[in-house]
Amino acid sequence: MGRRLLLLALLIAGNVFILGHRSDLQAWAAGSHDGVRALEGSAAPALPAGTHTLDGSTLDLGALRGRVVLLHFWTFGCSNCRHMLPRYGSWLDSLGPRGLTVVGVHTPETDDERDVAALRRFVHDEHIRWPVVVDAEEQIWRRYAVAAWPTLVVIDRAGVVRATFVGDDKSAAIEAYLRGLL
Repeated sequence: MGRRLLLLALLIAGNVFILGHRSDLQAWAAGSHDGVRALEGSAAPALPAGTHTLDGSTLDLGALRGRVVLLHFWTFGCSNCRHMLPRYGSWLDSLGPRGLTVVGVHTPETDDERDVAALRRFVHDEHIRWPVVVDAEEQIWRRYAVAAWPTLVVIDRAGVVRATFVGDDKSAAIEAYLRGLL
């Protein structure tokens, strides 16, 4: 009986550790942070010509020069991505007037997530107020060397990638970084 309790305690402790470090473990397992991190200090890759938001507007990062841009790569089926959505809205409210622009890059993982009508409903139902680009062919995903959801890329006013974050539990660090740039 004592061994079973010890084993159970070890399993619980291991799961608590994993839960507390899930974003770092996800990034490590996918090798995801290394690719996107390589962009830090370089000019942000341009979006493919003709990139459109869900509302039909074209989106060009060059037109956003002079603003800090937070690109967040996500998909609506990802619970970690959904967990971050309120933060983007909050940052848009508090930091938007100081020069922050939030752009969502929806890169679907499953066939269900490729349904643009479902994405439009999700964006409407969740009151997402920032532009959302559909990246169904993963062109933007590949240009930014992203490998995990959510991934955030911070681009400074000059169009240079300054920081990257993988995972959903980095809100304090992301906000501090954004405030420092603004």
